[in-house]
Amino acid sequence: MVEGVIQYCDSAGLALHTLRPDTKTQARSLVEKWVSETAGRTSRSLLVLAGSDYESIASNVPALDGDNRTILLVESERSAMPKGVVTANVDRRGVMYLAGAMSSRTPAYILAAMRGNEVADIAIQAFRDGYEAHDQGYRIEEVKYLSSDEKGYAMPNAGYEYTAGITDYYWDLGKKTGSDYKSRFILLPMAGSTNTGVYFYMMQSFSANKTFNAVIGMDVDYNDRLAMAPFSVVIKVNLMLRDCISGWLEGAVLPAHRTYSFGEGYADVLINSSFDGNSVYAMEQHEFDDGEGGFVYSYDFLPEDYWSSRYEELKDEAEKYAEK
Repeated sequence: MVEGVIQYCDSAGLALHTLRPDTKTQARSLVEKWVSETAGRTSRSLLVLAGSDYESIASNVPALDGDNRTILLVESERSAMPKGVVTANVDRRGVMYLAGAMSSRTPAYILAAMRGNEVADIAIQAFRDGYEAHDQGYRIEEVKYLSSDEKGYAMPNAGYEYTAGITDYYWDLGKKTGSDYKSRFILLPMAGSTNTGVYFYMMQSFSANKTFNAVIGMDVDYNDRLAMAPFSVVIKVNLMLRDCISGWLEGAVLPAHRTYSFGEGYADVLINSSFDGNSVYAMEQHEFDDGEGGFVYSYDFLPEDYWSSRYEELKDEAEKYAEK
């Protein structure tokens, strides 16, 4: 978000002030101060609240008279807000359905920051729907919530420990069964800066040759940074903010709410061309009747274009899902 705002404001010659509150109380005070200081001004002012954490603050702002002041709350689906407060969000349904469908070839885990975040809950359900629509004999084993409030977005140590626990469990399972194939899983992290702990452990695991697991890069493109990410789910909040700010700058009255969609290009799945295709994660198991009441197995590596082909096969289906 910050990147998108800074780049656009630089190109448009806009004055930009960044406020970084440490607590909700401080955030509320800063918003109240902005409302007070901009009252009666002839110059236009736009306050961007970067995240659904600020919904309760935005919903209690007094009505803003005139068209010179606007508060833009991003990452929110709420449309009933005081006069002068508008919301915008990138719809996760299509892109997360696609990610879920592409992840269904192994057991899956989801790490979420907190319960009750509407945007995250919609994304998790879409991932589950895509995964289950393309069932390959596995399941989503757990949706782990780290906290009951926003603290879950800033717990990298907890993200690290959770990822280590799952990896160790599957590593031991593979050793006990004598099948590295059973050591595979994929992890979807949806926990803001907590994700850094997840990625850090995954990189350590990769360096230690525990390469049978995979992780999804979330929000931005991690493909150059995570060798064990088959793809990244990219939410283009920077483009959404650019469009909102440019419209406001041109004098447009921003709609009470707008949802920017996967089909419009505001979210996408980006395939990692350097994904470790030699790991057990990138293998398929074939089962054959041995003719004596048992089975024999053979294993093949995935085709080099497996992930890009799956993307092309499933993209239209994901767009239709999002349109429902």
